[in-house]
Amino acid sequence: MQNKIETDYIVVGAGSAGCVVSARLSEIDSCEVCLLESGRMHKFDPWIKIPLGVGKLFNNRNLHWQFETETEPALNNRRIYCPTGKLVGGSGNINGLLFVRGQPYEYDNLWSTHLDNWKYSNVLPFFKKLETTTIGDSSSRGRNGPIYISEVPHYDQLSDAFFQSCLEKGIKHNVDYNSGNSAGVSKLQINAKHGLRSSSAFGYLYPALKRKNLRLYQNRIVKKLIFDKTRVVGVVVGKSGQKDEKFYARKEVILCSGAINTPKILELSGVGNFDKLKPLGLDNVLHLPGVGENLQDHLNNRLSFECRQPITINDLMHKFSMKSTSFLDYLLFRRGLIATPGLSVHGLIPCEENPNIIKYKIHLTHLSGESRYSMTKTSGVDPF
Repeated sequence: MQNKIETDYIVVGAGSAGCVVSARLSEIDSCEVCLLESGRMHKFDPWIKIPLGVGKLFNNRNLHWQFETETEPALNNRRIYCPTGKLVGGSGNINGLLFVRGQPYEYDNLWSTHLDNWKYSNVLPFFKKLETTTIGDSSSRGRNGPIYISEVPHYDQLSDAFFQSCLEKGIKHNVDYNSGNSAGVSKLQINAKHGLRSSSAFGYLYPALKRKNLRLYQNRIVKKLIFDKTRVVGVVVGKSGQKDEKFYARKEVILCSGAINTPKILELSGVGNFDKLKPLGLDNVLHLPGVGENLQDHLNNRLSFECRQPITINDLMHKFSMKSTSFLDYLLFRRGLIATPGLSVHGLIPCEENPNIIKYKIHLTHLSGESRYSMTKTSGVDPF
C-alpha cells in the first residue's frame, strides 16, 4: 500500500528556483510546504563552496542528471553531453558561478507577445531583490538580497592582456554588464561572498529549513502528477528500495525541476503533444503541443593558446610550489586562482543590425582543455 502525505504546497525540485519558491512560501506561517528533491544535501562539501572546485564537481557524475542530446545533424550527428544538477541547490550549486542577467531585449520581446509581467522593467525589481553587491548603481543593482555578487577576485597579466586586446579591437569597457547595458569587455561577476559560493541553497533554503512548516524530502524521484480532471492535486514519488509515496497538495503543486526534467514530468503525466504521447502508451490528460519543444542552448567553442608566464591553472595543477602558495593565498585572503571558477574577463559583442542583441560572448579561461569536463581527464592530474 502506498504511503500518503498531505500538505498545502508541493514544490518539485530543490534547484535554483525550487529553493527560492519553497523558502518564500514558508515565510507564510499558516502554510505547510513540502520540497521534493531527487538528490541529497551537500551543505558541507568544500568543493561546492570553493569556486575553483567546479573542476571536481563537473566530473562527479553522482551530482548530475547525465543527459545527452539526440544526434544533432548540424553538429555532424554528434550527441552533446548536457548535465544538470542532481542535489539540493541544483545546477546553482555545481555551476561556474558566473552571474549574467538576461538581456533586456529578450524580456521585452516576451512582453511584446502579451506576457506583460516579463517586461524588463517589471523583472528588474526582482533581480535587485535577490542580490547584495557593491557593483554598479543602486538604480539597477541590489544591496540587501540573499545572494552575494562580486567581481572575480583575481586579475593578472593574462587577464589584462585579454582585456587590452578587446579594447584594441574596438570593444568598449563596460564597468557593469548587469546594469541593463551588457555590451563591452568587463571583469566577470560571480555569485560569491569572500571567495565562497553564494547560491539559492545557501541564501534561501538552508536558513528557511529552520522553520517547522518547511520539510525537505531528499532522494525522492517524482514519477508523475496526480490529476483531478485537468487540475494537478498531487504527485507520485519513488524512493530507491521503497514503495511509492503519494503527496497531495491542498493548494498547489509547483514544478521547479529544470528545463529538461520539468517537461519530462509533464509528458510522463500525460501533458504534452498527444501525437507523441500516445505511441508511448502515456496518458492523454491535456494536449499541449509546446511541452518539451523549442529548447535552445548556447554552443561553446574553445581555442587554446600557450601562455608565456607560469600563471595558469595548468601550471597550478602541475607545480607543487604554486599549488601550495595558491592555497595559502586563498585560505588567508580569499583571492587568487582558487577564488575563481577559472575565468576572469569576458567580452559581450552585439549584433551590427541591432545593438540591443548580444551576438557573441568571448571569455578568458586560465585552463586549456578540450571541454569544460576535461580539467582532470585531459591532464591526467587531479588539480587538488
